Amino acid sequence: MAAHAYGAYAGINEAISLSEEKWPSSAHLATEYRQELVLMAALRSFAVMDATSRVSFQSVYQLMKYADPLGFLQQRLLEQGNYHTNMVKRASDDARDAFITSYEAINWSEVGGLQRFRNTALAHATFEDFSQSVTYGALERLVHLQCEMCHQLNLLYKGSAEHPIQRLNHARAVSSNFWLAVIKADADKSLDW
Repeated sequence: MAAHAYGAYAGINEAISLSEEKWPSSAHLATEYRQELVLMAALRSFAVMDATSRVSFQSVYQLMKYADPLGFLQQRLLEQGNYHTNMVKRASDDARDAFITSYEAINWSEVGGLQRFRNTALAHATFEDFSQSVTYGALERLVHLQCEMCHQLNLLYKGSAEHPIQRLNHARAVSSNFWLAVIKADADKSLDW
């Protein structure tokens, strides 16, 4: 969900920067939506990182790093199809290692900024609160790492090659195309408010 929200946010950014018509009314509205989307992406990103959550990337990391969940997963994959044992073991080991590598690439001081933001009164959290706690680059890096970790978990648990970055990129493209068309129509006075 953070990937989708971040993709939609990035799409609005792209539309505003690509539009030749600067700041008609619709661009101001797009900016408001953009701010809400980045807040949603930040909160969703932190929710899956929070060690106090019942399920989080931290708990999955602990399991992957210090336990052997792969025996169960490998057996499950072998039962689902005509996979060769060595192929399943290699694929699951590769996915586990890629998950661990992505997790260990997380900048925890940047996650701390998300935690400071989350610890504000969320009902009253503003875009300014977010901007003081987290940089866009930090949020983007975290969302991309989370997409990669989800991808590896999809490979492990479902045998699925679906990658959440595809959802992010799709949301970005749809959002960019939509808001670029709206801003252009508004500037051309062909948008009936």
